[in-house]
Order: sequence, then structure tokens, then C-alpha cells
Amino acid sequence: MNLPTPESHPDFPLWKLGFTPPQVYDTFFPQNFRFIGNPDRPAVCGTFGLRDERLWRFEFVVERDEDPQEMASYKCATGIIFPYLTHPGRIYG
Repeated sequence: MNLPTPESHPDFPLWKLGFTPPQVYDTFFPQNFRFIGNPDRPAVCGTFGLRDERLWRFEFVVERDEDPQEMASYKCATGIIFPYLTHPGRIYG
């Protein structure tokens, strides 16, 4: 994963708060694994490998009546993953 930069994401609000690219990455992709106890779709995510390689993994439960291939599609996977990567602005003041 490439680090976000003010050039790659010019409208990203955390630049105005003085965040550096590594700080932004660490905010959205913290070290350690996180177990997501969502009763509708349990999941786990976390970084692994060398921190400088910025490898990240997100796994979620695929229900018996769901097509695993469809659930692995960009549309389905991002629909599940992206809400966990969205932070409310109020936590940054």
C-alpha cells in the first residue's frame, strides 16, 4: 500500500491538522489485529509483515447463502470494508 500524500489526496482534511503521511497511515491502519464484533458480519483486520511494507488484511464472514466469488468482488468487498475506514471528523476536533 502506498502512503497517502498531500499530492495524492489534496483535499484530505488531516493535512491541515499537521498530520504526516505515516501518521495518516497509522491512524487508519493501526498495528495489531482488530476483531470486529459486528453480529451481522464478524470480521478481523490488521497489518502484518514489516511495517514499512504496509501490508494489510481484512477478512469477513461469508454466509452460506452468499456466493464467495461475488463477495470477493470489488463492489461487495469495499461495501463491507470502507465503512470501517471512515472516521467521523469530530474525533480530530
